[in-house]
This record gives sequence, C-alpha cells and structure tokens, in this order.
Amino acid sequence: MHLELDITGSKIRYEAGDHVAVYPTNDPAIVNQIGHVLDVDLETVISLRNLDEESNKKNPFPCPTTYRTALMHYLDITSPPRTNVLYELAQYASDSAQQEHMRKMTSSSRRERVCFFPQSLYQSWVLESRRNILAVLQDLPSLRPPIDHLCELLPRLQTRYYSIASSAKVHPDSIHICAVVVEYQTSTNRVNRAWPPPG
Repeated sequence: MHLELDITGSKIRYEAGDHVAVYPTNDPAIVNQIGHVLDVDLETVISLRNLDEESNKKNPFPCPTTYRTALMHYLDITSPPRTNVLYELAQYASDSAQQEHMRKMTSSSRRERVCFFPQSLYQSWVLESRRNILAVLQDLPSLRPPIDHLCELLPRLQTRYYSIASSAKVHPDSIHICAVVVEYQTSTNRVNRAWPPPG
C-alpha cells in the first residue's frame, strides 16, 4: 500500500528515511460488533474521571466522548487481550465453566511462565489463535462485561511510526509511506485485519 499524506501549508520539513507518526483507527465493523455483542448504544456520551485523588494516572482518552469514539480511536481492540484483562473480565462470565476457563487461562499463564513450561492455555487459546477482544466475547457467550469496565481495562491504541519513502525535494507538499496491509485468517476461521507493522 502506498499512502500520501498532504502536508501543504504545515511547514513540516523532512528527509527520506525520517519517520512519520500515524494515529490509527480501528475497523468500524469490529466496533459495531462489540456494541452489538454487549448490547450497548455506542452513541452514548461518557466521561471518565479518576476517583483516586492521589493518583496521577491520566484518562486513556479525552472526555466527554462516546463509546464509539473511544473504541474507534483510542482503545486497542484488535490485539490479543493480556492476561490481566482476561482475569478482570472473568468475573462477568455467567457460565461457571467459561469463568473457570478464563481463570485457568490467566493463572496457568503465570504459573507456567515461572516453571518454564513451553505452552499455556493462554498461549494456545488467545495468542496462537490471535483472538482479539471481540473474538473472546463471541467465543465465550456468557461473558458480558459492562462496557465501562472494558474501556477501563483495554490498552490504549498505539501510534505507529513509518519510514518516509519520499523526498521533500520532489514532494514538498506530501509525505509518502509504503506498507503492506495485514489481513490473515486465524485458526478459528476469522479474518483479522490490522494496521500494517511499522517499517
């Protein structure tokens, strides 16, 4: 994929090989499916505030905003969720077998890392199958966390840095980057699409 970013009038100067930061957005279809699975109106306006007066932790995104905006622009919903996220979410699984599955996944992962076992339930069920948070919610139908808690737990969507593939002498009003679109089928027969890795 070849992208051209218009920088007309920005006074940005660059050289070939410099890096440009790109703020990615998530796939609207995934955002809509999360809203559907959790039965949430994504246009609901929300505002976060830190209840711990002694904490200096910042909000993960500007507020007020909507669930849709938070999921589209600020939260990482395409990467496999970490064990601490699954551990926290396990309490919301109404089916005891599914809750136990999540607890084993997070506890065995910690224990096996300490004991140097090569494989864990988390490794096989989440990482190797490339399950993102939507896939986890779909495959564990009794898991229905409040979207507020989910938004609190999900990591922030990270800026991607790409090498500039153009010369300011030839293209003074644009920055060109080249990347490969990442799209693949997982072992659970889902098609995952993700931002191309920085290059």
